[in-house]
Amino acid sequence: MNVIKEIYRFTNRFIKEYRTKILGYVFAGMLLYVITAVIPLLVGRFIDSFTGSVSVNSIIVLCACFLGLSVLQVILMYYVKVEGTKISVGASSQMKSKFYLHMQKVSPLNNRIDDPSALTSRVNNQCEYLIMFLCNFGMQFPGKCVTIAIIYIYLLIKNWPIAIVALLVIPVLAFFHKKTRDVIYETSTDKERARNHFFAIMNEQLVKMPLIRMHGIFGFEQERLRDAQKDLQDAAVREQRKSFKYTLFGQNTDVFLKIFLFVFGGIFIMKGKITVGSFTVLYSYLGILSDNLSYFIDLSQEAYQYKAFMDGLKEIDQQREENIGAETIKEVNTIEVKGMNFGYSDDNVLYRDYDNRFEKGKIYCLAGDNGAGKSTLIKNIVGIFIDATGESVFYDNKSISALDIYDVRNRLFGVCEQEPDMLDDTIYNNLLYMKDEVVDFVRLKKICEKLELFDDIGSVEEFKEFIMSRNALELSGGQKQKFALVRAIYKNPSVLVLDEPSSALDKSGTDKLKLLLNELKEDKIILMISHDLDMIEFADQIVKVA
Repeated sequence: MNVIKEIYRFTNRFIKEYRTKILGYVFAGMLLYVITAVIPLLVGRFIDSFTGSVSVNSIIVLCACFLGLSVLQVILMYYVKVEGTKISVGASSQMKSKFYLHMQKVSPLNNRIDDPSALTSRVNNQCEYLIMFLCNFGMQFPGKCVTIAIIYIYLLIKNWPIAIVALLVIPVLAFFHKKTRDVIYETSTDKERARNHFFAIMNEQLVKMPLIRMHGIFGFEQERLRDAQKDLQDAAVREQRKSFKYTLFGQNTDVFLKIFLFVFGGIFIMKGKITVGSFTVLYSYLGILSDNLSYFIDLSQEAYQYKAFMDGLKEIDQQREENIGAETIKEVNTIEVKGMNFGYSDDNVLYRDYDNRFEKGKIYCLAGDNGAGKSTLIKNIVGIFIDATGESVFYDNKSISALDIYDVRNRLFGVCEQEPDMLDDTIYNNLLYMKDEVVDFVRLKKICEKLELFDDIGSVEEFKEFIMSRNALELSGGQKQKFALVRAIYKNPSVLVLDEPSSALDKSGTDKLKLLLNELKEDKIILMISHDLDMIEFADQIVKVA
């Protein structure tokens, strides 16, 4: 139970809003188990009616009760399935969402999860497993406890020796569980690691299909997948071997109880101490009791399996998020870097006591060799490594460590990546990242025309229909770069960050980009990384990065 309490405490924050639904779900589940316990009594009574002087009316009443309980059972089963699905899907989806948001806010310097595919597999699967486990536990545990109580009361009334034997089974099961729980936890953890690794490789092969096709490394990739598959198979077999011993013990307990009933129940029937109907009830109850005791055996086993899932999620949850301030600003007029020290490791220090100042109205070009630290400087300026250098970067004399840097970047920075990533969504949603804001399609179309993007589309309405219906993944490489420029410029930010903005443009496209940047620079800080001599010479100031 301590393990289950630990799992509940860990997931409680994700299921709090479902408490009312959970109470209804648990109550309906308990009624289902009570009905399961009552039906054998009706059956036993019905059997005894053929050997006694029971009236036809009594039989009709028994049949009516049986029918009513059966109908109620079906209704409750439907309710439990529907509500259970609502709770498990809703809570697990919320749990996944919060984990993904958490990982997005973990500093890249602190992120210990190197494989996004493994991370996705772990979060998706383990969140669902934990919530489903708790939902099932919430319904089954109290229901089975009530059922066991009803059965033991009946056994004590009808045949106390059988009740005593059934009670003695419980400490034996508890002792066996204590002996095997650590082994089950260890094998479950190993299997989950192997499963995550296998699915990570599968996902990687889908994502890296162009690489695999280009180099013809089909055999090499298949060998990697087979190795991961073998590791998963070996781990799964080890888990099954260990858990089977536990399950087999429970099944043997069931057989023992039934043999005991056959022997002593038969003797009691021959002596006239119990009726055939009562024997039928006893047999049914021992079967239900055995199933319920098996549930508690399996619960102990499953709890340690799910603890392994929880520990995997805890590893993610314990990664520290960035320290973000709460203040906000309306614009950025100056950016200052004062005494910045930064490196990815002690052996790879890129900046020592670095100082610089960037002002509105100028275009700055960061120039230097590959690996000199141009992109790293930009990342520090925009606060990507805020925990490491937040006290060294200032917007309008305010340290960025005091700012809500996510809000500032969202409103005041426009970024054009060298190789823009596209969401699997419409061009419209990729361009604007807006769902509810009013869009000026006339202005948006003019920006596109200046960069020769979708400039063959006539009217504004046709332009609007085009970008709201086409998927951004269909764009060519050159279109994607222009697309990123439009996205950054349309935001009308205080700061424009352009990473190799002309790398996919021809001479005409580069000239148009320069004209547009000249129009924009008066009220903006424009930071640009480029190896293009034309763009370097175009800049107002060249920042050498060595």
